[in-house]
Amino acid sequence: MAHNIGPVPGGYELDRIEFYICRVYHEGHLLIGKYFPDEDKCMVGFDGGEKEYKEGFSVLTNPRNEAKLRWVAGNGKKC
Repeated sequence: MAHNIGPVPGGYELDRIEFYICRVYHEGHLLIGKYFPDEDKCMVGFDGGEKEYKEGFSVLTNPRNEAKLRWVAGNGKKC
């Protein structure tokens, strides 16, 4: 995946490797996971473990930083 399409950062692993937000369907569930561009894989937690996907996943992007992302509290009010 090209970095110029603006994958949305998700955080860092303990070894300081940065990951991005991805999603994939697994056993009928849409799961959010960690995308590692150097390995082109999406890792999701499921049933007490992790599952690796090398295809069939999507990555959350923000091309040209034009999206206006925001967090809202679970009750719908602004944080």
